[in-house]
Amino acid sequence: MIYYFKCWVCHNSYTIAAGSPAPSLKGLFERSNLVTGDAVNDNTVAKQIRNGSPQMPSFGASLKDADIADLLTYLHDKCCYEETKPPVNPWYRATAQNSPGVPLRGNLRGGPRGSVDAAGGEALEGIAVQLIAPNGIRTTVYSDQDGQ
Repeated sequence: MIYYFKCWVCHNSYTIAAGSPAPSLKGLFERSNLVTGDAVNDNTVAKQIRNGSPQMPSFGASLKDADIADLLTYLHDKCCYEETKPPVNPWYRATAQNSPGVPLRGNLRGGPRGSVDAAGGEALEGIAVQLIAPNGIRTTVYSDQDGQ
């Protein structure tokens, strides 16, 4: 579950085929080096997960050492989940009571909007944007061909 909800969103064959810079993690421990150039071992992979890098978020604040150890075991033994039907998130418990921004009438008329543009002004497609609700629920969306 940790891999799916923290890693899969970037490190899957679908986003990689679409041009994501994130490498596949399948066979990670059979490689000699990480993208960063560090040797591949439990310590360097755990450090990468904790600290992130310019193209990867850090998870040191959201994953405990035990979570990272579980993730390393998964990367060694079973990696990698490559399905098109995501598993049910066992931690997702959204209700009207813990989502005060959602009206009970069901008359939602949109949400956050915006665009992702390069410094030169051209629209960027496929950029992940994480939305965090006031109640802490996180959703990741991707920009379309118009940068929306």
